This record gives sequence, C-alpha cells and structure tokens, in this order.
Amino acid sequence: MTLTTKASCRQRYRRVVRTAVLPLRGVSEVPELAPLLDAIAASKLLGVPRTWLLAQARARKIPHHRLGHYVRFSAEDLRVWLAENRIAPREPWGSSGLEHALTRRSMGR
Repeated sequence: MTLTTKASCRQRYRRVVRTAVLPLRGVSEVPELAPLLDAIAASKLLGVPRTWLLAQARARKIPHHRLGHYVRFSAEDLRVWLAENRIAPREPWGSSGLEHALTRRSMGR
C-alpha cells in the first residue's frame, strides 16, 4: 500500500466515524486536542534541563500527563503554570520603602 492509499483510507475512516459512529453514541463533535510535548520538547520550551523537568513532574510540582510510563506536557498547562508561579519584582525604594526605612531608623531600630 502506498502512502496516498494509507492517507485516503485514514481520511475515509475518520469521515465514517464522524458521520456514523459518533452520532449513535450521542457525540456531536470531537474537540481537537493540542499535541502533547515530550520532556525534551517541553524542557526546550522552558529553557531548563530535561532531568530537572522530569524531577519536578515526579514531585508533582509541574503539570504533566502520565500515559503509562510516558510523561507528556501540555504547552497550555505550562504557560498557565509559568504565569501562576511568577515571582514579582520587589518594590523599588520609592516613597513607601523610604518611609519605612526612615521610620525604623527614627524609632531606634
């Protein structure tokens, strides 16, 4: 079988499933899933070593999916996780910081 034949068989199969099988099961549409990343691709995305990423997944500190012994990561989950774990910069020595320092000094601390 050539590649074009395999591809056309696959397309026909998907069309039959969409039009005949899924409506019988009460499913109107199948949502498209975003591809999951393996540890190498996810570590490149985050800019961290693969071993660190897998250790964080083992410790359940980073969102991941276990598919048997495979560990996969969702790019969207990682984006949300990064936003939730962002550390904001300290407040610069502005009016509140300077006032706090002067108050402490005047109180003899």
